Amino acid sequence: MTVYNHFGSKGGLVEALSDELAVRGGIGRLPEAFRAPDARAGLRRLVEVFVGFWDREQVAIRRLRALSAIDPELEHGNRDQRRRQAISSLAQRLASESGGQDTAALDRLVDCVWVLTSFDSFEQLSSTDRSADQVVELIWSGVEALLDSIASEQRQVP
Repeated sequence: MTVYNHFGSKGGLVEALSDELAVRGGIGRLPEAFRAPDARAGLRRLVEVFVGFWDREQVAIRRLRALSAIDPELEHGNRDQRRRQAISSLAQRLASESGGQDTAALDRLVDCVWVLTSFDSFEQLSSTDRSADQVVELIWSGVEALLDSIASEQRQVP
């Protein structure tokens, strides 16, 4: 009862725990991505921040995600949409900086970066004894290839 009195519900407890993990895991560095001199550098910083977070808090996050998957009350605590919004904001800035406004390309970029920066992707990519820095480089190489592909498509449009 003390837990319910303090947090109000299991969801409240999970939210508080998630907030604490975010602080410990360095998510507070995410604003650096939005202050980067250009959107491409901002996307790189976002990748670094999330990989660092997943790496530092991997065990706790894995357990929280498993608990959320089996308890419908905790389903609404999913913070992946916040990450998607951050990526979308940087993608829109990138489009603005590059003069391209191809909505389909922008959506494709957001979708791919969202998947690449997910906890599931991090777990798969780090499961072969890659360091967090190596995972960042691998993810970033995929993001760069996508960015280059989009830029090439935009140059070909008359």
